[in-house]
Amino acid sequence: MIALSQFNSLSTHEAVGLLAPCVAIPAWGETLVSLRPFASRHTLLQTAREAMANWGEDELNAALSAHPRIGEKPTGSQAHAALSRQEQSSVDSENERLAQALR
Repeated sequence: MIALSQFNSLSTHEAVGLLAPCVAIPAWGETLVSLRPFASRHTLLQTAREAMANWGEDELNAALSAHPRIGEKPTGSQAHAALSRQEQSSVDSENERLAQALR
């Protein structure tokens, strides 16, 4: 993770590359990068949510298809795999019904 001031000062190419492992929708990252600088982390996160609000079925399918299913080993770039491991570790493995629904 980098500081917000560092993110704001990255080149466009570097910033888009940093966001790419988060969501497999290039336009999302490009939109966020084009709206820099952000005054606060809250503003960045709110802008990210707003940029997601208009995703259609094609964008959602693209994002989900690039994401490993719960319980599968993450593959892909190291950054993408690390994010997936972090997300999957937060799922309560004791809740079998939830685990089955996510598979």
